[in-house]
Amino acid sequence: MKRDEYVSIRKLSGVRGSGEAVDITVAVGIPYRDEKMDSWACPVKAEGLFKKLADQHGIDSWQAFRLCQKLVVSLLHDFLDKGGKLYIFGEDKEMTYEEIEEFF
Repeated sequence: MKRDEYVSIRKLSGVRGSGEAVDITVAVGIPYRDEKMDSWACPVKAEGLFKKLADQHGIDSWQAFRLCQKLVVSLLHDFLDKGGKLYIFGEDKEMTYEEIEEFF
């Protein structure tokens, strides 16, 4: 498994508080054992919001995966807090905080 392969991907459309439209792809990869850090790690990305995010580390693969999901939710909430609007790619209905929790 390559560390840049993702198993869970969701595409969103966004409008920044400035009015700029942005395509957002959030993704979580397959957890892997990181011997150097003596932990499990999991790749995560939020293209359109950040160029690169650090792999999330946990005591086991489950925790590493869940930390990635929680990071994605936090980043999307932050996007809304800054005046942004989010939409599931191809849909017109604006996402709420609660829907972010539900979808992610």
